[in-house]
Amino acid sequence: MSDIDWAKMAQYPFFVDRKYPTVTQCDDIAESITGATQIRSVDSLSTMTYSVICNNCSSLPLDRVVVFRENNSKAEPIDYIVKLSKETFGPLAPEPIYYGKVERAEPSLSIYTMACQPGISLLSALRCSVELPRQQKAKQASFIRDLARFFALSWSNKQPMKPQELLYIRQAGIRHQLRQFKQFAPSVIPGHMIDELIGLLPTLFSEEYSLVLTNGNLSLTNIRVDEATYEITGIVDWSLAKVLPFGMDLDILFLTTGYMGLRQWKNYECKAFFLKCFWDEFWTSVSSGPHVDRMKMRFLAEQAAKIGALLRYGFVRREDGSSDSVVSVSDRDGRQLRAWFGVNE
Repeated sequence: MSDIDWAKMAQYPFFVDRKYPTVTQCDDIAESITGATQIRSVDSLSTMTYSVICNNCSSLPLDRVVVFRENNSKAEPIDYIVKLSKETFGPLAPEPIYYGKVERAEPSLSIYTMACQPGISLLSALRCSVELPRQQKAKQASFIRDLARFFALSWSNKQPMKPQELLYIRQAGIRHQLRQFKQFAPSVIPGHMIDELIGLLPTLFSEEYSLVLTNGNLSLTNIRVDEATYEITGIVDWSLAKVLPFGMDLDILFLTTGYMGLRQWKNYECKAFFLKCFWDEFWTSVSSGPHVDRMKMRFLAEQAAKIGALLRYGFVRREDGSSDSVVSVSDRDGRQLRAWFGVNE
């Protein structure tokens, strides 16, 4: 394996313990499929997919993304997720085309291609400064409002969870993980806060609330935005998507109203303004329907966001990219979680 492969393997968890293909071999396959003159890896923390952007494709009219996806029976069927994501989010969700399998891949890999969504990663757009310049504040507020419209689409397209047994299995799985976190990471989040979240699970999974398509990897590197306006142009990776209670992805709102400094989480000075922008736009955008207790719904969504944050930052990742029941919290992630939960250092 070349020095370049070793460097990239550290950056892309997808290649850890993978014998074939290597990073360079994946890039070569993508180049041969598209005829691209330039190949650029997509920033990702996913252990299930590796994606590259292919520019100047001789065999295709537009730039493309080539995705190498590990075949795993635990994941939701990709055809179902593609259909559901397109129905819910329209052009924000890409439509992958199945290309085939990688011969001799270990573990087995499938290849998908899709149109390259324009813009830059959200990570490149946000600024690490407590006080934002006026123009930057306006652009980040534009993103926050667009994020609210994205979640409004989710809320307005409620999904049944079939079969019914799956609903109970997922609720029981999350309950078990939260109990594990309480037992093995008591210094991160106080036990009484975890108990409160566990107590809300029956409500979050009930007909009183909303089950929606949840991306599962709504990260700073997975969201694409327009470089000038910061409006969302697309969500790249949907490999971890599944039906869950509304708000399980809403920890992205924590991530985009502040930033992690060298030793501690720092909120933007205008965080309260950003939160107001989000919820005002959300309620303006949701489809009309039965009366909703807005205060109660927001409370439940914010608690679901805390659960989602714990699952993403508090556990070892399985091979399919989802969180395991083994608790593992880095010092950095622990500080981030405590800040989001309002726990004093």
